[in-house]
Amino acid sequence: KKFRFRSAKNVLAEMVQLHTTHGTRHFHFCDDSMSLDRERMREICHGILEAQLPVTWSMMTRIDGVNEELLRLAARAGCVRVDYGVESGSPRTLRQIRKPHTLEMVRRIVPMTKALGISPTVFFILGFPWEDAAAIEETRLLMEELTPYVGDFHPAFQLRDGTGQP
Repeated sequence: KKFRFRSAKNVLAEMVQLHTTHGTRHFHFCDDSMSLDRERMREICHGILEAQLPVTWSMMTRIDGVNEELLRLAARAGCVRVDYGVESGSPRTLRQIRKPHTLEMVRRIVPMTKALGISPTVFFILGFPWEDAAAIEETRLLMEELTPYVGDFHPAFQLRDGTGQP
């Protein structure tokens, strides 16, 4: 019931070690709450910049875990992709699965991520047991609305006109 994060200093030391020893040039943080501790995330970004570490990186995080200031800093520090767990375009479903974000937040954060030079990837879950065709259509419509900004959707989908993802 409690999060324990590795310190920013510890994460940075491992990144430097992997880059120096193995030539690692890209890191992907498989931590769906990577930016929940925003101060730790800022420290990691500043550490990458101060060390002039020549790497790119990507992360998983929640829509409510970022803001413009943090995304701007992440982009400067080499972040090239952010994976967001949006899960649904249905407000009812978001409430039922206790997601802390709103559709308004999704509509603001995803385009902002793209505008700052970071490729957003968005994850959805289709067909929760309580969802009817209308709820699934809400999700499809949100996916369609986000298409100009999103590099990848999971699961992938096709627009009704037969075109795929960008």
